[in-house]
Amino acid sequence: MLQGAMTMTSPYTYKVGGSLPYNHPTYVERQADVELYSAIRQQKFCGVLGPAQTGKSSLRVQTRRKLEHAGYCCASLYAIQLLDSPKDYYRWDKQLIFSLWDSLFPEDISRFKRWLEHLEKTEQLLPHQRLERFTRDLLFNKLSKRPIVIFFDEVESLLDIPFLLKDLFDWIRCCYALRKIYPIYKNLNFVILGNFSETVLNQSQLSTQIVTPESFNLTSCAPLAAGFEPYVEQPLLWIEAIFKWTNGQPLLTQKLCQTIIQFLEKQHLNKQVDSDRTLFAPFPEAINSWVDALVQSDIIETWHQQDQLNYVWAMHHQLTSSQYKKQQQYKKQHLALCHRILAGEPVRLDGTPIQATLLLSGLAIGKEGH
Repeated sequence: MLQGAMTMTSPYTYKVGGSLPYNHPTYVERQADVELYSAIRQQKFCGVLGPAQTGKSSLRVQTRRKLEHAGYCCASLYAIQLLDSPKDYYRWDKQLIFSLWDSLFPEDISRFKRWLEHLEKTEQLLPHQRLERFTRDLLFNKLSKRPIVIFFDEVESLLDIPFLLKDLFDWIRCCYALRKIYPIYKNLNFVILGNFSETVLNQSQLSTQIVTPESFNLTSCAPLAAGFEPYVEQPLLWIEAIFKWTNGQPLLTQKLCQTIIQFLEKQHLNKQVDSDRTLFAPFPEAINSWVDALVQSDIIETWHQQDQLNYVWAMHHQLTSSQYKKQQQYKKQHLALCHRILAGEPVRLDGTPIQATLLLSGLAIGKEGH
């Protein structure tokens, strides 16, 4: 029998953009989940890198909860939090340590305030020195009780402030160096997340475990297919049709699943779906044709009206805007490369800035050297 119609509170409401809450039914586990959790347990410095809307923050949420279940104490900070006072960057560390302590040990915030007041009265320190004192005076005693993992998300927001990024990496490098003197510091681990190249992490001068969330694949997409079960036969055939358009890209896949389910739900509410779920013939050709038509009419022809596709707008702006002749020439080279890829021409990865920008935007992917 056909199950009851889903509502906006349905557990299978697909989420387009932003991080998925822990245990969200549409979360798809990938190899990155295994790699990141394992690397943290092995006390490695980790970098989660990839274009926008590829599931980095969702991976952080899921990994953090697993670690907490395993006895870890975790804090998640967005790099933009360090920029609350643009005219006072040289005190960014105060914002960092306050946010960090409040996230890790909110019940002990009064102790932190006393420590900070005493430090400011007695010593004039540079940001990285103040961070080192914070680690030694406050975090050190906590490490003997529970291992601590600090996640820094959206670190790309610091790329235009080189000295701030340098101070952050100096502090992290100091914490890892202290492991040689005080083994207890192995209980303090960092994860950097963002949309930037591996060369940025080279500034840390640390051996880094790079984790790149990959696109969804059909063998692990059961959580996505489950939302189709009340409406159609053989939900996996629908996911296959969707993947032909999205190639498993997380945001676009969630978007297309949501679009189709909303249509099917509307049809059901209008009593146009019978109890045998046979509105659509369960044959790949029929499903593919229907999905093709929906994508064309509801997404491609109206993408500029989609308020949930802000990152597509961002890429559009990146490719079409120009203020200087030099930039205009760059845009032309960028578009020429896009045309080569769309034409099916094999393009070898060469590490040029043009290719790097295209990869970081998410418009292209690198695979097997191309």
